[in-house]
Amino acid sequence: MNSCISTQQIIILDCCFGGAFSKGFVPKGSSQSNFGFQLKGIGRVILTSSNEKQLSFAKQNSRLSPYTHYLIEGIQTGDADLNKDKNISVNEIHQYIMTRLKKVLSDSEPQIYLEQ
Repeated sequence: MNSCISTQQIIILDCCFGGAFSKGFVPKGSSQSNFGFQLKGIGRVILTSSNEKQLSFAKQNSRLSPYTHYLIEGIQTGDADLNKDKNISVNEIHQYIMTRLKKVLSDSEPQIYLEQ
């Protein structure tokens, strides 16, 4: 990723122990924060379905995990545009997924990390 010519990167990890990927990154807030950032020119955002000590789950016989399901749903329907400005920010999709996941997996702890 560091050798990529793109100056804006969004990495989405829907896997067990996804938060461990952030080693070396400084969390800019917890999943409960509403810091409302957007990438403005240069930076990398990492969204994970779990923290560094947590398993990710999927329903048996389901093609998608709940995390990926809500990611796609929020974008396809536009429901992740929480402030209704016709743009879905990284923070908005994270908040949307987190809210939906808490209803089906109450122990779920999706994470968001920013490196600028």
